[in-house]
Amino acid sequence: MTDQPDNPMLVYLHRIEENLAGVHRRIDRLELRVERIERRLDLADTTH
Repeated sequence: MTDQPDNPMLVYLHRIEENLAGVHRRIDRLELRVERIERRLDLADTTH
């Protein structure tokens, strides 16, 4: 018995969710990098 669902749609949905999670991680890292660059260039808004 395998851990894969029999329904191909569920397989595709799972793959999409995994890829979406990877995209979110990359966006989060980019946001951190941009914030760091803004701080170094004194472009960051210090009101928040």
